[in-house]
Parts: sequence; C-alpha cells; structure tokens
Amino acid sequence: MKLTNEKIQSNTRFSTNYYERTKKDIAAYEADQEKTHRLKEQECKTCYYLKGGVIAGDAMTSYKCRHCEKENWHENNHPPRYCKNCAASHEVCVRCGASVN
Repeated sequence: MKLTNEKIQSNTRFSTNYYERTKKDIAAYEADQEKTHRLKEQECKTCYYLKGGVIAGDAMTSYKCRHCEKENWHENNHPPRYCKNCAASHEVCVRCGASVN
C-alpha cells in the first residue's frame, strides 16, 4: 500500500492509540484494583493486565499441565501452561508460572 498522507495519518493515529491503551494498562497493573478477581483467576499482574486480549477460538481444548503433566480441558484454544491446582498450590500464574503475589 502506498504511503499517502491519509495512510500516514491513519498509521499515526493507530500508533498513538496503542500508546494510550498501553499507558492505561500499565496504570491498571500498578493500581491492581482487580486483585481479588485476578487471584481468583490465578494470574500474575503481567498476564492479567498487560497480556490480555488474546484472540482465541471458542473450542474446548485439551492440554497437559507442565508441572503435574495431567491432561486437562480449557474453554478455548489458548490453554494455560499450568492447571489451577498446581498453580494454586505453588502460588503461580496459570498462564506463565510467575508468582501471583
């Protein structure tokens, strides 16, 4: 696609909007006002506030927990790395294994 003035302006708006969304996400991370829900979901602050918005298909997906190696089911095709039981017992994030505290 050719770089017209309109295309450059559109790209600049997209870039600026991305920056503004990222600033809001970082502010939410720092405030952690959804901590109760985040801990219920067994997610670290980074995954909960900064890595959200993953596009996943609506299909039950089997996955193997990377700790206990048990087969589990997840509600979409973007499964966690660890099952809720292992994540809770080690106080880590189901998505990345980092501490949830």
